[in-house]
Amino acid sequence: MGSDKALMRFQGVALVELALAKLRSICSEVAILGGGPELARFGEVLPDRSTGRGPLGGIETALYHASNEWVLLLAVDVPLVPVELLRTWAGSVIKDEGAAPAACFFRVEGRAQPLVSLLRRELAPHVTEALDGGERKVMLVLEEVAAKAAAEGTRPGGLRVDELEDALLRSRWSPTGLQAAMEPLWFANVNTPEEFERVEAQVVEAKRNMFRGRMHLNERGDSEDGGA
Repeated sequence: MGSDKALMRFQGVALVELALAKLRSICSEVAILGGGPELARFGEVLPDRSTGRGPLGGIETALYHASNEWVLLLAVDVPLVPVELLRTWAGSVIKDEGAAPAACFFRVEGRAQPLVSLLRRELAPHVTEALDGGERKVMLVLEEVAAKAAAEGTRPGGLRVDELEDALLRSRWSPTGLQAAMEPLWFANVNTPEEFERVEAQVVEAKRNMFRGRMHLNERGDSEDGGA
């Protein structure tokens, strides 16, 4: 991006602000993982326990700082994930004691989304062990540490991967018309300026289409009323 991605403004709002607002409506404690001191004006910033460990180092930090049993991670570069989806999904995972997963995330159109995930705090030492061993791949580590937790018997469910379609069917939440229209963008990453501009343009177009559809319905309604 050429600058701190968290500070990039998506539809006029910094990405970090969008993510924090969603998390604050769900979680009792919210913090920013990593990043520079300029992020402190948005909320508490947790520096990595050890530097140079990438996103997985941030996950390790979150797990060690958590005072609750579960940690909900939300990457700043997926600005269109509906907060209602996160809330209902998290509730379904936490309450599903039959499966008792150690880690859970989405798979969307065949692609895993490990940076939008729910993790048990007890995974912290396993993540540290993987990092100390030189591993940096988030997906691989989450699979391994969840399997270890399952093998220890603390979390027989191990890793749970939810298909987005199944999660929506299980939830009590139904997206609005605009949210449904933008569903293909819910997990769209904005990692480059080009992706940023493309996704913003798609959001604007979806809103325009919704507005045109409403105008069309209003015109039909007015016409029908006038002819009654």
